[in-house]
Amino acid sequence: MPRSNKWAFHNTILEAKNAVIAQFGAGSSEAQTVGRKKKSANKRPVRQKKAA
Repeated sequence: MPRSNKWAFHNTILEAKNAVIAQFGAGSSEAQTVGRKKKSANKRPVRQKKAA
């Protein structure tokens, strides 16, 4: 497979992933299905305050 065909395939896959995010949103299960992380998975954990 020539290099240009590989890049064309790669770019097609990226466009498909972006189309899924545009249609369903960044935090959707569909976005996770195509290999992206959910937006909620990128949030930093919050330290819990201890009860006195």
